[in-house]
Amino acid sequence: MIALDDWRSLDVDRAGRYARAVAAAVGADDVELGRPDSTGQPMRLARFRISGQVYSLVPGGAAELGYDATRYQPVKAELASFLGDHDALRPHPDDADDGGHDDGEDRDVVDPWRTPLPVLPGQLELLPMAAVTTGPTPAPPPWRPAAGDLGDLRAYLSARLTPPRTASMPTLLVAAESATAGLLEVAPDHPDVVAFLATRAPWKPGVLGTYGDRCVADDDRSTHVRAEFDAAGRVRQAWLAVHVTHAEVVADLAATGRRLLTPDEWEYAHGLGPGTLFPSGDRFERRAGPETVTGLRWGDPYYPELTAVHGEVRGSDLGNASCGGATRFYQAMVRIPAFRDAEIVAEDTARTAVRRRRYRPAMEVPPIRW
Repeated sequence: MIALDDWRSLDVDRAGRYARAVAAAVGADDVELGRPDSTGQPMRLARFRISGQVYSLVPGGAAELGYDATRYQPVKAELASFLGDHDALRPHPDDADDGGHDDGEDRDVVDPWRTPLPVLPGQLELLPMAAVTTGPTPAPPPWRPAAGDLGDLRAYLSARLTPPRTASMPTLLVAAESATAGLLEVAPDHPDVVAFLATRAPWKPGVLGTYGDRCVADDDRSTHVRAEFDAAGRVRQAWLAVHVTHAEVVADLAATGRRLLTPDEWEYAHGLGPGTLFPSGDRFERRAGPETVTGLRWGDPYYPELTAVHGEVRGSDLGNASCGGATRFYQAMVRIPAFRDAEIVAEDTARTAVRRRRYRPAMEVPPIRW
């Protein structure tokens, strides 16, 4: 195992030597070093291509997981967004170099009603109150949130974030992209695809047609067809959406030496356990990038990701915030590694099938000499 601090301390040559040793141990076809595409964090990435799929190295070690919401101190824009202000936390044109985080400060605005006018000759004798006081402008009192609003915000976070805890993490290779459970890509001329399309009117070209598998009962074990068409109306890609259970996903991965992440590992792989809301700190991001600090691509908030514990899904609110037009505060919640929607977890725990759920294969890095 290589610990996170040790990995970060390696120079390029030693990091490359370790990555090549890992690639040899797991039978990777290729390995490359780089940095995250969007997070800007000081974290060197190692990516491995294994059987056509890209995996990112996630160093292990002790980690501070979860979050203690009672210590959260919002800035003005964060509280305003929580209270329903759709303009708060929006990116500003002059924010290109600030890392994309809201500092809570108001932008300088010229107010013509507060700009002193020039004093005319004889004006002070007639209107002494028009005298302009010189000297520095007193600083406004520091902003403080109302106690009730702050309590409501902290209670909201506490109900949706895992509790603070310390955990020991193994060194992992984690798939950079998640996959859809029960979705099998097949050739456009697959017999099931041909037979199904023969019973349907041609789909609109260029549109992904999802046939019958969005809202199906858990006991529906039939196969449903999806097809994507090109501009000429020909099938470009096709899939079979089949009934699948959590146990079947686990068994399929185990057959190839892979597994699902535990809930703690999922949280750690998406944030490296800094003990803050986001890997960069407690400030909400105005411009969240598509990748995590470990080089994993964030999943779609509409589709929860499976973990090794049946029902303990992560990374999703089923699209409620984005589809429902919520403010940026609520839309950003799914990007907090410690985010856990208890209602979705309860629903998935009661379900048998995991059709349309996402999953992210992983494997532990074996002991290596390098």
